Amino acid sequence: MSDDYAALITTIIIAALLIGTVQIYSLTRIWVDVPLETLHQYIQATGRALTSIRAGDAPTANDLRKLAALADPKGMWKRAWPAMVAAGIWLWTCILLVALQIRILLWSATGAPRDPDLAKGSFFITAAVVVLLVLEGLIRVLAQGLYKLWQAMATAAESPSTTDERAELHRALADHVRGTTSPASSGDTSL
Repeated sequence: MSDDYAALITTIIIAALLIGTVQIYSLTRIWVDVPLETLHQYIQATGRALTSIRAGDAPTANDLRKLAALADPKGMWKRAWPAMVAAGIWLWTCILLVALQIRILLWSATGAPRDPDLAKGSFFITAAVVVLLVLEGLIRVLAQGLYKLWQAMATAAESPSTTDERAELHRALADHVRGTTSPASSGDTSL
């Protein structure tokens, strides 16, 4: 470890700590907001259902569906666990970086001679954190995409169709496409 290398690695550590702190805040915020939003929705749906009952009406199917879904804590934790895991990883990463920075500051304060082990360790830790910075964004986008795909497939499975229904849908779609792309439908009579 040399003074120049310590200055360089400290700059990278500080930048990574800044990003990590923002990530911890935003992910923890999601982790806290999911249960609070669930509670808020539950209270609103309960209020509407009770108002309906007081008025002599039955609660709406939508409110009853919401109450049934919101009463199940597994649904809330399904939405919160990715943020909890990601916040934990960033917290661990920031703790590791702070510990490394303290070691570098102690080395610098003591005026000790070059420390190749500290330089090598700081290189590997900092490089791993920079790789994590890049991978975290890619993994998050991939995970969100897979989750949306899973939701779309689950929604499609809720309303199965017959072969005849799908064939009719394809015919209707083909007729629609031919009708909207033909010269007559666009007002273009130059052909």
